[in-house]
Amino acid sequence: MINSIVLMGGYAKRLEPISRNIPKGLLPLPQGCILENIINILKTNSFIDKVYLSTNQKYSGILGSFLKRKSWDVDLIIEKTTSDRDKLGSIGGLMYALDRIGDLGDGILVIAGDNFFIDNLVELCRMYMDNPKNMIAIYDVGLLDRAKRYGVVRISKGKVIDLSEKPEQPQSTLISIGVYIFPTIIREVLDEYAETIGKMDRMGDFISWLVSEHDVYGYFLKGCWYDIGNKDEYLQLISSEFPGIHIADRAKILGSKFLGNVLIMNNAVIYNSLIKNSVVLSDVYIKDSYVENSIVGFRKEINKEDIKDMIV
Repeated sequence: MINSIVLMGGYAKRLEPISRNIPKGLLPLPQGCILENIINILKTNSFIDKVYLSTNQKYSGILGSFLKRKSWDVDLIIEKTTSDRDKLGSIGGLMYALDRIGDLGDGILVIAGDNFFIDNLVELCRMYMDNPKNMIAIYDVGLLDRAKRYGVVRISKGKVIDLSEKPEQPQSTLISIGVYIFPTIIREVLDEYAETIGKMDRMGDFISWLVSEHDVYGYFLKGCWYDIGNKDEYLQLISSEFPGIHIADRAKILGSKFLGNVLIMNNAVIYNSLIKNSVVLSDVYIKDSYVENSIVGFRKEINKEDIKDMIV
């Protein structure tokens, strides 16, 4: 059996000011949230034994309360950091978590908490159990201009032969998406990387080194994939996978109009306003305003304003 861990140790600077209060994994969907989608996939995968969630002290309270409400058997691992200045980075956070997990079973499935996908990962786990080597999930973004924002992969006969982190001139539209399975020796391999390379912030730097030093195999993710680490990708996820107007039961709407793809959460109050292609989080008050292509954060009040292409 494989253990699994969801990494949410970052501070989501690209989603400020919303991320000052909540981690990006709790960004809502019409049903549940980003993190809930990941956990549900893991909990229904028969290859997965134990699920861990790794985060920082800043988000530990809200995530702990979230896990308690869901009554999931998920262990929370808390990094002793409180800001972007003292964060461990993706590699340091993974090392910290692995030290606290100890027994990895037959391997460890690692998922970055800003991923949205629908693949149940059963085939990935089966491939790993048949050949317990390093494996990474790969997705074809279709456009070279889009690929340059990620770790670009070249693959031959199932084996990854190169990974270039955010190249200016990508040689492929295949990218690594933040879903990995590592064998039980991964902790020692991470020590080797830290001693020789020492770049602890980006997982892509580690995977690039891993490809050059160890065997790494690729798995092509089925279905859709989104990186919700920024506003545009998150809104694209809502519009593409959850099109239409979604208004929570406890939202209060009066004299307002909604266009395109809109998500309105519980306890939002919207009077005499137009909302277009946007997400309005809980406990927001909007009156006599226009909101387009934006995310409106918790408990925000907007009165007689035009909001476009913003996070507020």
